[in-house]
Amino acid sequence: MKAEKIIVLGLLSLLAGCGGAPEAGRAAATDHYQTLTVNTPGVEGATCIVQNGAGSWTIPAPGPVTVARTPWTMTINCFKGEHLRGAAQAAPSFAPAEAGAGQNCVTCHYPGIVNVALVLNDSLMAVPILREGP
Repeated sequence: MKAEKIIVLGLLSLLAGCGGAPEAGRAAATDHYQTLTVNTPGVEGATCIVQNGAGSWTIPAPGPVTVARTPWTMTINCFKGEHLRGAAQAAPSFAPAEAGAGQNCVTCHYPGIVNVALVLNDSLMAVPILREGP
């Protein structure tokens, strides 16, 4: 009976280490993500699609978005209705050692705020048909 208690206590102590803080040199899972803000100056209620090499996120703008940290340039495409469009890109900064680390780039940091100017897209507007005479 005493040996069983020792085994159970030993197993519990091993399991207790599983949920602790990450070891030195290892990143927590949350370190692989970053929250940034997408602004659409002068335009409320736009929709933005944020993409990088690790995923795609659709958000209302202006507003925050949490993205995976990657060494790849992020693209942001925004629109409101059928006629307002805008796009921007944001390149991450990163430590040289992380450059080839792909999706696990803990030191990659996108800018905290990305501004996307929405402009009127005339090519999407309907052209009226003019009629001459009766």
